Amino acid sequence: ELLSDLVCASVRPTPGISLLWSELKRAKVVPASAAPADLVRMESCVEYTDVTSRESRVVRLVAHKEAVSAHRISATSSLGAALLGLRPGHSFRWYGPDGDLRIVRVDEVTPPLGVRDTRVKDAA
Repeated sequence: ELLSDLVCASVRPTPGISLLWSELKRAKVVPASAAPADLVRMESCVEYTDVTSRESRVVRLVAHKEAVSAHRISATSSLGAALLGLRPGHSFRWYGPDGDLRIVRVDEVTPPLGVRDTRVKDAA
């Protein structure tokens, strides 16, 4: 709901908002408890590589109003929308507003605080 609320609250359709809306329309929604811990979601810390420039960065995916530093990116930005829902090893390609092809690859994901890794079974 938070992501669709961000789209609906947007005053104007930016390239990031358009990409986010497009991705939300085709997304498969699962309960947070059923999602893998290494799935990029809001508040995830993501190490990714821009395949074109070969530059790597580590960022936290946040709501637009919280994107106040170079290490926090908004889910309503084109990059933020592209990273959502990816897992390590997955790539996403899209064309930027300048017409240039952008490709990002997720290298590592640290889940938000409080998200348990569902791949690890509880001790009996």
